[in-house]
This record gives sequence, structure tokens and C-alpha cells, in this order.
Amino acid sequence: MDWSDGRRYFWWVASLPHHNVDLARLIYLLALIYLLPAMHTWHWRLTNGEVPPATNDTSLLGLFNGQRATLLHGIGLEFTLMLYLLLLAWTLTLTNVTIDPAMSVVVVAFSGLTLFIASKLPGLNMLGWLGLAATLAGMLLRYLLNGVVQADFVQSYLIMMLVMLSGYLLIARRLSEGSEHGYWASLAYLSPGLLLATGYTTVPTLSQEIYWALVALMAGAGLLQLLQLARKTHATPSVLASLILGAHLCLLLVAVVMLQEATLTLALAVLVISLVWLDRYFTLTALTIAAKLVVASIILRLTLNPWLLSYDHSTHWTLWTGAGSVICLLVAARQCGPTRHSLLQWLIAAAMHLFALTLAAEVRFQLYDGDVFANQYSFIEAAINTFSWGLMALAYYYRQRVAGQMETLYRAAATLFASLAAGNYVLVLLLSKNPFFHDVDYGQNPIFNLLLLAYLAPVILSAIGYWLVHEAPLRRLLALATGVCLFVFVNLEIRDLWNGAALIDIPISEGEMYTYSTVWLLLAIAAIIAASLFNQSRLYKTGMSTLLIVVLKIFLFDTADLDNLWRVASFMGLGICLLLLAWFHQRFGLPPTKSDADGTIGVPR
Repeated sequence: MDWSDGRRYFWWVASLPHHNVDLARLIYLLALIYLLPAMHTWHWRLTNGEVPPATNDTSLLGLFNGQRATLLHGIGLEFTLMLYLLLLAWTLTLTNVTIDPAMSVVVVAFSGLTLFIASKLPGLNMLGWLGLAATLAGMLLRYLLNGVVQADFVQSYLIMMLVMLSGYLLIARRLSEGSEHGYWASLAYLSPGLLLATGYTTVPTLSQEIYWALVALMAGAGLLQLLQLARKTHATPSVLASLILGAHLCLLLVAVVMLQEATLTLALAVLVISLVWLDRYFTLTALTIAAKLVVASIILRLTLNPWLLSYDHSTHWTLWTGAGSVICLLVAARQCGPTRHSLLQWLIAAAMHLFALTLAAEVRFQLYDGDVFANQYSFIEAAINTFSWGLMALAYYYRQRVAGQMETLYRAAATLFASLAAGNYVLVLLLSKNPFFHDVDYGQNPIFNLLLLAYLAPVILSAIGYWLVHEAPLRRLLALATGVCLFVFVNLEIRDLWNGAALIDIPISEGEMYTYSTVWLLLAIAAIIAASLFNQSRLYKTGMSTLLIVVLKIFLFDTADLDNLWRVASFMGLGICLLLLAWFHQRFGLPPTKSDADGTIGVPR
């Protein structure tokens, strides 16, 4: 057969503008899908020239890879492309048809035909899955583009789905008794959940009925019963994996039908525990992949789900959905088998991500009476976000050091959260809502107020990051951030202690002026001593520079309005302090060290 002349068969393309030939178009595609392998084998029963399987691997994933290799190499690229194009044409045709009884018969015939071709040609048994996928994709696209199934044809549509469900379950299960049992078992035991989910989605007039949940529950229970029988008969791991995944898919549909949106996320998290526990018991790669896919869906639901805006404010969904999902993922991580290190890292990373989302959502829930998406950003929220994002940055960086896998992901997450914390601190806490320049309500208590969370917490986080990080450029940056944040916090606290407010418009008293000098002097002395103990020349220079600033401030400002006697006493006290520092510098001189060049911490003397 000359496949270069395959364009002669595409009358389907020419018929697209005409909607009154939908049935003929489907029958035409049905005939082409049959003729394609029939002309390849030159026998209408497809019994001659069978295409051998491309692999002897009977595992579920191995068979899928083998079928792909057979299509591309054993049969030929032109045959493969023609087959894929016909399946794509089938999907596109279904998007515009009216599902009346005649159409339903053709769709059922298509499912039977793909199963027949796949059973006759072992090298083409991937067509069973491809045919099911093409039909389901066409139904879902039809729902998205044209709306629900018309009420007059709902009965025929449901009968069609029921016949397809029964056919895939019975025929594919029968074929699963052959040599390629893993592949056919996946088609037999996963198709019920997929067909029920498609029916539930495309017939919304029945979406609130409990019948969908009952049918899905019965299907899931039936698959679990088959799982028990399969274990007794020592079925292969691929068959067990198909039964487990099919049962979970049906039970997931029950959760979708019966539970609210937020509860569905929690149900998915519970599903992860089940999959991980079963994977530990059976050690099946397919279960590991399924668990990762469910975890990814949970993250997407809580990160990019637009329907979060419509969640009921009266229910505390941020806590029991977010925190519940985190707990479930941590429990699943505890259940991981000793050989599932990759899955363990995946679960821990997802739990950390969900914890950050939950913390941010819970803060807004508490601050704005349940309205998580309120159009406001307060000082306390900015303070909490800076602390939580900085904490998450440290956690992700620590995971990157000890995980052994997914280092790039952890590093990217640490960088993202560190950037968010730094940007929030600078743009909000230092500029737009700084108590120095704006009237901000941070509490009436002189010491234990929001200034500790907003401005002392970043000091602590930066210092921890300095001790945790090994890269010299990052250490220098964190050391600078620690110093700047500490200077800002100290001055804000002094201002608040003397005036009860930090606004710059309030005049500075003499006592407040001397307090600044005293505290700055103590900070300079502490920096010099710490630099000497830990051999840090940069810190030593910083302390000496601060000391010079304090001396200039005392000479130029603090003593300007003092009487002669007080001025003499102040100079004497300052002179004694400088003499003590000079003796300390001579006694504990700071020699040049390698640690200053590479940014590492020296050994204390």
C-alpha cells in the first residue's frame, strides 16, 4: 500500500463544514480504522502477518513502552502517523456530534473495533488504550465546547457508557489471561473509573444524584474483591497494580460526588496514604507514579485552583484542608518503603510547600474574618509573611543540603522564599509601612509588641542563615543583612521606649539621644569582641567604623548642649572606654586569617 496516497481517504476533512453528515463521518472513520490494519495484514480477519510485540517485559510500564517501540519501528512511521491521525479525527468529530441512539451505537462499535484489532495484532494492542482515550477526550471536549448532553438523549448516552464499561471490563479482563496480562488488566480495571468520571462530568443534570456515588462505590468494591481473588491466585504485580489503581479511581469519584471542594483536597491527601502504604506492601512502580500524580494534583489544587475564591468563608477550610493535607503527606512519608527514597523526597517537598501555603492562608483567614482573598495587606500580615517566608527559605535550604535528591528543586524554592522575604521586608516593612514614617498600630506594650516579630525576627533568621550557609557570597550577604536588620530594630525600639511611638515627627529628647549613643557603643564593642574571638576581620572593621561614628556623634551632637561639668564627665567616660578598647585590641590583636577570604567562621580562641 502506498501511504503517500493516504490523502485520498480524507474525505473527512472535506466534510467538516457540513454538520448534517456527522453519522456518516463517524462510520467513515470507523471503516478507515479497520481498513488500515486489514490492508497491512491483507486479511479481513486480521490473522495474517501479525505484528509481534516489541518487548518481553510484562510489567505495565514496560508493555506501554514496548507498544510505542513497535508502532514506530516494527510497523513503520507512515502506518503509525496514519493511525494517530485517524484517532485524532475521531476525537475531533465527537466534539460536534449529537449523542442520539444512532451515534451511541457507532461509538460502541468503535470501542469494540479497537479492542478487536488490539486483540488480533499483539503489536497493536496499545490501540485498546488509544481508542478509549480518543473517545473520552472527544466526550470531554464536546462538553467543554457545546455544553451538556441534551435531555432527550441522556438515556441513550448513559446506556452507551454502560455498554462500553461492561465491554472494556469483560473483554479486556478476558484478554488479560494471556501473555500480556499486565497491559490488558490495566485497560480492564482502569476503564470503569475513567468512564464513570467522564459520564459524571458530561451529564451535569445528574451530577447531584447519589446514584453516581453508589455506582462508583460498587465498582470500587468490586475491584477490591477482585484484588483479594488475585492475591490468592498469585497474580502478577502489574495486575495487582491495575486493580489497586482502578479501585482508588472509583473511590476518588465517590469523594468528588459526595464531598465539597475543600474536602475533596483532603480526600486526595488521604488517598496518598493509601497508595504509599500499598506500594510499601506490593512494591509496584505504577503505585509510586500514581502517588506522585495525586500529590501533584493536591499542590495544583491549593496553588492554582481558581475555585478557591468561591470557597465558603464560614468553614475553616484553610486549616482542615491545608493542615490536614500536610499531616497526610507527612504520614505517607512515614509509610514509605526503604527503597522509595525518591518518593520520600517528593512527599517531604510537597508537605513543606503546602505548609507554607497553609500558613499564609491561615494568617489571612484569621486577620480578615475568613476572607482569605481580601484586598488589603496589613502591617501584621507583612511581619508574619516575612518571618514565615524566611523560615521556609531556611527549611528548603537545609533540605537541599541533606536530601541527596531534588537539590535543584529545593535550591530554587529556597531562593524563591528568600527573595519573597527580603522583598517584603524592604518594600513593606522598611518603606511603605515603616513606623518611623507612617502611623502604624504595632501594639501598646513597650517591649513585647509587633516590632519584635517585624524587625527582630529577620535578625534571627539572617543570623541562622549565616551559620547554616557555606557559600562565601551568601554568607557575606547574610552578614550584611543581619547587621542592617539589627540596626533598624534597635533604633525602632529605642524610639518606641522613649516616646510610645516611633514616628520621626516626634522631637528627640536628650535622654533618647544619649541612649542611641550608648546602645551603638555597646554594639560596636560587641562586634569588636566577637570579631576577635572568631577571627572575622570584616566584622572587626564594621565594629571599629561604628565606634568612630559613635565618637563623632558624641563630640558633635550629644555634648553640644551640656554644661561644662557634665561635658568633662562625658569626655572622661568616653576616654576610659576608648582606652579599654585600645588595650583589648593590643591584647587580642586580630591576625589575618584565611576565614576572612572564604567567608567561613574561624575557630574561637
